[in-house]
Order: sequence, then C-alpha cells, then structure tokens
Amino acid sequence: MATDVNAVGLFRCKTESTSTDTIEILHSDKLEDYEPVRDVTRRLIGKLEGRDFIGSKSARIHSFTEEADQPRDVSATSTRDLLANILDGQDLNENFETLASWYLQTDYAQSGLLIITQYLHSGHSKLAIIKAPFVEAYEPDDDELLSELDQVIQTDLRKGILYPRVTPTGEQKKDQACVYQASSSSNFPKHWYKYLSLEKSQTPSEALSEEFDKEEDHVLSSAESTDDFDEINEQLSQEARENNIEVQIGGGKEVRIKLKEILARENVHLVEDDSGFYLVISGEEPDLKWYDSQDNQWREVLKGISEYESVEDVFN
Repeated sequence: MATDVNAVGLFRCKTESTSTDTIEILHSDKLEDYEPVRDVTRRLIGKLEGRDFIGSKSARIHSFTEEADQPRDVSATSTRDLLANILDGQDLNENFETLASWYLQTDYAQSGLLIITQYLHSGHSKLAIIKAPFVEAYEPDDDELLSELDQVIQTDLRKGILYPRVTPTGEQKKDQACVYQASSSSNFPKHWYKYLSLEKSQTPSEALSEEFDKEEDHVLSSAESTDDFDEINEQLSQEARENNIEVQIGGGKEVRIKLKEILARENVHLVEDDSGFYLVISGEEPDLKWYDSQDNQWREVLKGISEYESVEDVFN
C-alpha cells in the first residue's frame, strides 16, 4: 500500500535535561532533497503498519483516557485536539515540537532520536511517532544526519505509535491508537501508552494475574461452590474473564476454556454427583477440529455425527 509522507520532524531527546532539540522539520517539498530521511521514515512506517495489533503482547490497541480531552501543559491544548490538528495538517512545526516535549514526560522516555511524521496511507491521514533505534557509535552533526539517516538508524523497530487506528476493513477509529514496543516481557510490557494519555491495554492473562496480586485470599481462589460464581463474575474485569484457563478433572485430562464461560454457566457447567465432577459443554452441533501445523490449516474430525449419548446416559 502506498505511503505518502507529508512531513517529518526529527528530534534529539535528552532525558538528563528533560528537553528536546529540534534537528529539523521537513515538509513534502523539502523531503525530495533528503531521500534518506524520506526512505527511512517510509520503511519504519511500513514496519509499524505491518504489525498485528490484535492478540499481540508487544503491539496493542489503546483507547484514550478522559485526560486526553483535557488541556495539557501551558499550551492549554488537549491531546486529542493536538492530534486532530496534525491529521488536518495544521501548525505541524509547532505541534510536532509539542509532541516531542510530551514524550520526555513519560515514565519510559529515553535519550535518542524521535521521529514524528504525518502521512497518507490507503487514503487515510495518519500520524506516526517512532523512537528510532540509534547506532550509538555513529553521531553525525545535524546537517550530516539529514543526508545520512539511513546509516544512523538501525533496521529493527523498537517503539512506535500509530494514530488513528484503521481496522483491516478500512474503518477509521479516532478514539484509538496502536502502540508497539519490542522486547517486552511476556507480562505487563512497558508500553509508553501514557505518552498520549491512553488507557492501559492488558492481555487476559495479565488482567487475571493482576486480580490474584490484589489480595492473598482472593475470591477467585477461595470459592467453595458454583454459588460463588455470580460474585466472582461481578468482581472481575472483562479482560480477566476473557482469559483461557485449563480445567483438569483427574487422570490428567485437560480442557482449555474461557473463564467467563464457566462463571456464566450458560453453555459450560461444572456438575458433581457421587462419582465425581463433570464438565458439561452444551450447544448446537459441535464443531470438532484440530490445527494441522504441517499444512497450516484447520481440519475437522468426527464431522457429521448426528447422534450422541444423552446427558442422562452419561450421568446414570
């Protein structure tokens, strides 16, 4: 997909002085004179646009907090208003510099090069903010940097934000941004979502882990019967309920199922009788399949079976 870069701002961040130096802000008419800047920016945008921001630990979709609509700093401009102005191409020099200064206010700010760019991608005006991986041993002055940026920037992308989110079907979501940060730990990666006043975005496993960390005797681990399920369901966040858990009932038998399905007891039931426990999954005709990794496809098994033992036969 074609990417037309309209403007690029290059900023040198210095966390020790909590300030940024504006190296240069280049608009489309000047980018032709600095092909390395244009080409590097396009390449990094492509790496961000190519990320899967759904179901990934290092690339996530974040919604805005209420703070994003409040005046910010001495400029009295809100985060959302500033981003909207950039998408419209308004006051790009001033707004790019404001965004660069906001970066250093985050918990995860690091010294180095920050690239802010406004561009067109598949018909959408978008903003990308990229913390560029800098070659430490290569430190040209500002004039050389513009003509040698491709030698300064490493190929691996470390951090980036895309705004607004555009869905795979082409729908623009101005209430969401996509945040990427590489080399995060498997749990609670240090996303720089606070930069744009974004909500924390957790994986289901992270949300469930946080529930257990709240208190030692959590209702999740102290439930005595299914009568406690309603209370648990009310206390858990939607993210925690989405977590897949492993059900084991003797003999090493395992079934993975979403926690919310057990708690809701709509199609999944834990049943006990004199002989032990049963996990009963109810619904329409079952779709039984397994993933064939060798052929990279799902395969159905026992397809078309129309008669099963009745529930009464199982329990009697």
